[in-house]
Amino acid sequence: MEIILSSATALETFIEGCYIIAPDYNKNNYTLLVNDIRDLGFKNVREHRINTYNRGYLTGMNFQLPPLAQNSLIGVIKGSMVIVALDMRASSLTYGRTLKIVLTSPDCQVLNLGLQIYIPSGLAYGLVCLEDNTLAQYYIDIESASDYQCGVSWKSAECFDVFLQVLSQYDISESDVNMPPYIEKYKTLKNSPIYFH
Repeated sequence: MEIILSSATALETFIEGCYIIAPDYNKNNYTLLVNDIRDLGFKNVREHRINTYNRGYLTGMNFQLPPLAQNSLIGVIKGSMVIVALDMRASSLTYGRTLKIVLTSPDCQVLNLGLQIYIPSGLAYGLVCLEDNTLAQYYIDIESASDYQCGVSWKSAECFDVFLQVLSQYDISESDVNMPPYIEKYKTLKNSPIYFH
């Protein structure tokens, strides 16, 4: 499904509620874009941050538990990276499936010129950076809370292959290395009241 917004076009992926956003960079107005994505379920911006990554940097599949589950808009200002999203919603038709997209900066001369991804609450996501000094921009509608932050291993059966297709060498934090596999940690939570529905 395609949704025409005043500052972008939103294309829904096969995972319900997860959109690829093609901004109209002629308008170059991120405030307008953030206002637009409220139509997709985004609340007011609570966090806006820009992170710098080098080639081979990898993060595991991170998310925040309810009632502080987050919706996120992610784009690249400079460089490129792969985002992998994992559907954690027990009621979803795509529960346990992954989506992969390459994000590049708006001035990149390759595919996916300046695309962004809108990741709804209930999805975990990770990334692999493809270039040194990549600048990633995040808009998040719920503040991060350490007591609610969680994650599953990037080596989980549902996630591992998509990372392996990108790079042969990784730089990953100790906390991400030690995350539990998706199946072992979450199969018993599928019908739990604290889980995503």
